[in-house]
Amino acid sequence: MSEKTARFVTKITNPITAGLLSSFLIIQKTNLGSQNKIFWFLTVLIIGFLPSLLFLAWQIKKGKINDWYLTARHDRYSVLLITAFSSLTVFLLALNLGVDKLLLSFIAIGLFTNAALFLITLFWKISVHTAAAAILALVLIFIYSSFFVLTFFLVFLIGWARVALRKHTVAQAIAGVLLSTFIFIVIFKLFGFI
Repeated sequence: MSEKTARFVTKITNPITAGLLSSFLIIQKTNLGSQNKIFWFLTVLIIGFLPSLLFLAWQIKKGKINDWYLTARHDRYSVLLITAFSSLTVFLLALNLGVDKLLLSFIAIGLFTNAALFLITLFWKISVHTAAAAILALVLIFIYSSFFVLTFFLVFLIGWARVALRKHTVAQAIAGVLLSTFIFIVIFKLFGFI
């Protein structure tokens, strides 16, 4: 496959798209009413995703960060820290408002994954693309149908794209998948979904 294909795969499967799609899919399967589903999706979008996205755009505009994909490991520190705190805020809000167990477990997965990505990034570069893609695949498999196990081929395609573009090593791409898969399974097991 070509570099053009790798760039296309990277663009359409960025962690924000994967995260928002995962959130939407989980929220649709909750026992919440329609208005609450909209409320929680907007909450995840505005509190969970928007702060780090706006910060990243601001840092790129100021010339402090070179690119949207945070190629340089040191560029990731502040963005991932903001993402972790945003996830913590959404989690505490969900805990205090007593949301659906499925949604709370998913928000916990986001919190622990984002915190782990931040901590690992302090020492080593790990693929956020593959971590987010693995969570999306696991949501499809565990919440919708085991038929979606085939979506893991897309996770591997994303890993290939990140390596082909020389943004990550094979180990970094695999580590992203393993990290988020481990966190997902542990939290789903704690919440009684597995």
